[in-house]
Amino acid sequence: MNAITEKPTSKTGRLLLGSAVTALLATGATTVNAEEVSLTVEHTCPLPIIGEQPLVSEISADLPAEVTVGESTGELNINAVTTINNTARQGLYAVGGRSLEGTATAENNIALPESDQPLSVTLEIPQQPIPGESGSFTVDSSATVDPLTFDNPGQATITVGDLQLDQVVRDTNGNIANDPVGEFTSDCTLVGNMEDMVLHTFEVVPDQTQPANITVDPQSLDLGGAMAGSPLNGSITVGNDGGEALNINSVTIAGANADLFTQSNDCTTLEPGQSCSVDVNFQASEPGTYSASVEVDSTDPDAEDSPKVVDLNAEATEQPEPALELSSEEVDFGTIDLADTNSAEQTLDLTNTGEANLEINGLSIGNNPDGVFTQTNDCPSGLSPEQSCTVTATFQPTQVDDYSANLEIATNLESSPETVTLSGSAEDTSGGDDGDNGDGDNGDGDNGNGGTEPVDVTFDLEGFTNVAANDADVPLNGQIDSEINLETGDFTADLQLDPTQAQFQISQLFHKIQGRADIEFEPVGETTGSLDLETGQLTAESDLMIKIPEARISIIGFGFGSDGIRIGGGNSCQTVEPATINLSTPEGEEFDPLQGGTVTGTYVAPELENCGLLTGVLNKFFEGPGNTIELELSPRFEE
Repeated sequence: MNAITEKPTSKTGRLLLGSAVTALLATGATTVNAEEVSLTVEHTCPLPIIGEQPLVSEISADLPAEVTVGESTGELNINAVTTINNTARQGLYAVGGRSLEGTATAENNIALPESDQPLSVTLEIPQQPIPGESGSFTVDSSATVDPLTFDNPGQATITVGDLQLDQVVRDTNGNIANDPVGEFTSDCTLVGNMEDMVLHTFEVVPDQTQPANITVDPQSLDLGGAMAGSPLNGSITVGNDGGEALNINSVTIAGANADLFTQSNDCTTLEPGQSCSVDVNFQASEPGTYSASVEVDSTDPDAEDSPKVVDLNAEATEQPEPALELSSEEVDFGTIDLADTNSAEQTLDLTNTGEANLEINGLSIGNNPDGVFTQTNDCPSGLSPEQSCTVTATFQPTQVDDYSANLEIATNLESSPETVTLSGSAEDTSGGDDGDNGDGDNGDGDNGNGGTEPVDVTFDLEGFTNVAANDADVPLNGQIDSEINLETGDFTADLQLDPTQAQFQISQLFHKIQGRADIEFEPVGETTGSLDLETGQLTAESDLMIKIPEARISIIGFGFGSDGIRIGGGNSCQTVEPATINLSTPEGEEFDPLQGGTVTGTYVAPELENCGLLTGVLNKFFEGPGNTIELELSPRFEE
């Protein structure tokens, strides 16, 4: 059931009526000032097998133009005539449905100036036939709501919202039809905005026999917080919900911090049902929490309400400040060998961790007489809170020595400039005899300590997988981008399987309904394995998430000419965990990485989730062990 949202109280209230298969609200026959009203509304309802369908309802009612505070409305009669379209009729009839019945329930709310009053409506839908003839048909529903009374005057607006259906579908023999259509609940959504679906507006008027009565909204006023020196403001509504005129004698501010609050108002004499406003302003120069009160003196005969007191609260906060965080307080380049290189780079991140803009007024390197340190950066003139930039420092000595300098960062902080120490050393080993170390022909180039470079090979794949749960072969195509170490035989690979399609048959519920499912594969990590270069035996393991973007069925000979009926799938329809597929070379065969070969294996198909109302049905032809796979791999060589 879609919740009915509470609206803030105001002088104009709203009766928020969520329709139940769209209902109409009518007063009893005792109302003498009734007005005839009507409204057409549309809902979208998710129905079993056939998915979301539109339901259009015609609402007409005799509703009061005016209700007096404290008086009963009498019983409220609810009636609706809802049109079921041909698609919904065809789907229900095709699976054996011959009649429907049940209830439609709305949890509603009546919002008036000073109170909320919940309203629950349950409409009875008597058993009605589902016609076999093509075309839409109508369903009648009705309910009686106990009399209502209202405690405060104001304007009320009846609007139509969401609903919940609890339905029973029966077959020719009067028995409840098979799942999932036999008994189901559907949460229906209003098409359009509830505020625009206005059925009726009426006035709740004061009881003229009552004396003047002062009201204030809100009962207490929290102006919130702002930086010290910045203003805050709010408003108080003063009303008269009594039956006689109310004179406002004075409006004043009192309390501990009354000097920091001011008020202005347009309050003089309020006739029954009228209101006026008191505007409150606050400003403090120092941070802190402050309070006071507005006191309204009037001719309300109740001593407790004269004066009427509204407590005030406000907060002045500290001025926000920026803050600079460095990824390192110093940058040490270590020692570089001038025989191999003459420069090195390191990066330094600057982040504003404060709550105000951090100005970057300049970056420079000081105490750098030899000029061996330089810097570049991508820092803007200012960093907003949580924004970062990067400084790239370069160390480029020309002779053996120890070096140091300072990177200076000028900002709008009181501690500016921030200083980061740069240091590094240079040596020169070109005079040494390290070119031929005796361990090989040329240093480490060919001394047995090196390794064979991996070979990149791309394989095209073609084959099939047999889904044991439905004994269906699903064609597979794609490619494998592999990196093979020809010395050890170990390899890693990226497996890419193209989207494919599976055919299936449901016979448990509706007597052999044909279906099809679109299937996609998403690798989880790399495929890993090894190749025995002597025996030609390959083994591999892949983890794949299996996804079902869409599944459809054809009902009673309608086929897929118009894509059939969608029963599940979607962007989130996938296995609850990856399927682990172990592949190997068949016994008696060999795999040659330069010629390819055949690999086979078995796997367990995990359970599907998030596939819609018929997730369980989809799992019957998908989930389970004993699934086989056979792939033919062919190497692809660039010419």
